[in-house]
Amino acid sequence: ASKDAILPIQDWLGLGEEGRMNIPSTCNQSNWSWRVQSLDLEEWRVERLKSLIALSGRTGR
Repeated sequence: ASKDAILPIQDWLGLGEEGRMNIPSTCNQSNWSWRVQSLDLEEWRVERLKSLIALSGRTGR
């Protein structure tokens, strides 16, 4: 198993078009400007992610 993992948080949050990070072959202000909002991080989602991190042994401890 890998020591590290990178998860697209937009997928984990179940976001659609509103979570898009960039549009390929374009150059505009919306590219790479998306940021996660604290309201997106509902407590059950945070607990689920913590559980998955611990289960996969990626807590860094």
